[in-house]
Amino acid sequence: ALKSTLQTPRALLLYAGMMIINNALYLTFWLFLFQHKSTIGDWTLYDVLLLQAALMVGYGVMSSCTRGLCALDDILRDGSFDVFMIRPAHPLLQAAFSRSDPSAIGDLLMGLG
Repeated sequence: ALKSTLQTPRALLLYAGMMIINNALYLTFWLFLFQHKSTIGDWTLYDVLLLQAALMVGYGVMSSCTRGLCALDDILRDGSFDVFMIRPAHPLLQAAFSRSDPSAIGDLLMGLG
């Protein structure tokens, strides 16, 4: 699924770019908030940015590679899980890696940045 996502580089750049813009606007809110207060409940701006970066990287890895887990009910409902049952590998792993989300690559890049 990730290979098919990478075959359309313009769409990938568009999705990832829009997610980076979305995340930048979200982090701008925290920057404005911490300009007025140095700490909020013993949390500093560094703590919030570090937590947000960890969340973005975790979600980016999970969703860009294993988006099939989030769509497992659709895979089971429409009958496409049967294709994974006849293959020798474990069907749940195949279903997990069968779909990807190109916008999650933007989360991954923003979190690493």
